[in-house]
Amino acid sequence: MRFAEDKKTVNAIRCTDGFSFLNKLILSFYSEWSKFLNYNRY
Repeated sequence: MRFAEDKKTVNAIRCTDGFSFLNKLILSFYSEWSKFLNYNRY
């Protein structure tokens, strides 16, 4: 039982890591994209 709980926790942590990584990726992409758009506007 304890092992199953630990496994759940590990999976949750992995999910969180993946999500934050995805978040960073999206944010950096978004900022680059807005820079690109602003550059092309003028």
